[in-house]
Amino acid sequence: MAYDAEDRWTSFSLERLEKEKESLKVELLGRLGVSREQVLLSGLRSRWKDLAGPLAAHTSPERLEKGTLYVAVGHPAFANELQLYQRSIIEALGRENIAVVRLKHILKGDRG
Repeated sequence: MAYDAEDRWTSFSLERLEKEKESLKVELLGRLGVSREQVLLSGLRSRWKDLAGPLAAHTSPERLEKGTLYVAVGHPAFANELQLYQRSIIEALGRENIAVVRLKHILKGDRG
């Protein structure tokens, strides 16, 4: 396969534009009184399946405060699973430029 500098440039440009778009969205919504955490949480919810994998069917992000992501779980067993996968989920969040240092579970009704 031949190296195509133009494809690399296009990929880099699209990635940069996506980050700029997110930054502008946060700024504009902030001017409307929506907190950065609320904006990030909204994006997290839409990408949770990709970030949490199979655990996403039984959990959902509820709140983001001061580097802590509170995650609703439907059963205590999923709280244990969340703890096991905490590091990989936090790393995935970091790749999305979402600074989370810990996950805490919130036990809620059956999520599946």
